[in-house]
Amino acid sequence: LKKFTSTGTTENQYNNAGWSKWTQKDSRSLTRMLKEDRTASSKFIIDKFQTWNPNRFSRSTIYRRLKRLGLVRRALRKSVIIRAQNMKKRRRWAKERLRWKIADWHNHVFSDEMSVQIGKDKRVYVWRTSDEKDRPHLVPKKPRSKNISVMVWGSITSKGKGILLPVDGNINSQKYCQLLQDGLLPVLDWYFPDGDGVFVQDNAICHTSTETREWLEQRHIKASSWPPQSPDLNIIENIWRLMKLELQKYVEKINSRQELLEYLQTIWRSISLGKIEELYRTLPARMRAVRVSKGTMTRF
Repeated sequence: LKKFTSTGTTENQYNNAGWSKWTQKDSRSLTRMLKEDRTASSKFIIDKFQTWNPNRFSRSTIYRRLKRLGLVRRALRKSVIIRAQNMKKRRRWAKERLRWKIADWHNHVFSDEMSVQIGKDKRVYVWRTSDEKDRPHLVPKKPRSKNISVMVWGSITSKGKGILLPVDGNINSQKYCQLLQDGLLPVLDWYFPDGDGVFVQDNAICHTSTETREWLEQRHIKASSWPPQSPDLNIIENIWRLMKLELQKYVEKINSRQELLEYLQTIWRSISLGKIEELYRTLPARMRAVRVSKGTMTRF
């Protein structure tokens, strides 16, 4: 009753004084300050801005202005530079499949290796807007140090997951063919007993070697062609990303390579068929995205 008597309404009243004092000059000053040190923490930026502008704005006002300017802390993104000739190959490959329906992809078995490294270095965050993610000066300069590492190979189909296999040491053609023997053949037998499965792999040297091609031909396994520099078109890459994000929950508990493998196997088993089907449904959009981007890296 007291609020209604004094203000004429029961709604909460907000003080906009801080906003009214903010000027375009303040926005430019704050943006310039961030660009001078992209890795600075929000506390450091706000303290510095208040030092330059004493008693003008509260910390919450400055933080809201950062968000309103589109400047938020994001992890540094790895840059992928695609060669001009490979852009043409990507466009050609996608164009051939531009009219494919989701069902046309259902017999494709997507595979790849994944390397996981757990080290002391943390992810580096920088201040940037959403359209600055590929700026050269916002790309990490040094690789993160390694502590515990493991490589695994796996495959997915529209009907379910394949087998996640560890890879010991460097991978060559002989070792790769053994991985296919242990991991690909059972998947083709389980999900494509009629022999209509199409194997998808990238253009790594051990994948395209004479020994690997002969191994596939001898077993009458049809392998799809693949454009170079195209991790964004292989949907298993999205599975790897999900697994690495989930693995972050257990990093502090992992003290050996064997423990790392066990956690990866647990996460692999938890991936649902629904998630895999969702990724298969993105394939037509991926083909269109390559065409729109003229062969450059897509958002996928």
